[in-house]
Amino acid sequence: MVAMWLYQLIRTAREAFPYVMMTLLVFEAILAFGLMFVFPPGSLGMVFLGLLTLLWSGLIRSVLMRFERLIGRLVGVPLEAIEASQNPTS
Repeated sequence: MVAMWLYQLIRTAREAFPYVMMTLLVFEAILAFGLMFVFPPGSLGMVFLGLLTLLWSGLIRSVLMRFERLIGRLVGVPLEAIEASQNPTS
């Protein structure tokens, strides 16, 4: 029961993750645009912060996918169902 709830939580977090990351990157871009007029070196720093955000987002996404597979196996969710939910083109 608790494991299935945990599986659903991880799956929901993985599915919502791209939207959260895009929102964060848009806010970083807006802040960088504002800093361009107030403190130009800060704007350049925001570019590098955005690149680091992209790097970390890839790592976090892969960790969420691995946790989903692990918990899915423990709960008994068929592997085909897990892979189908991770493939946005199907």
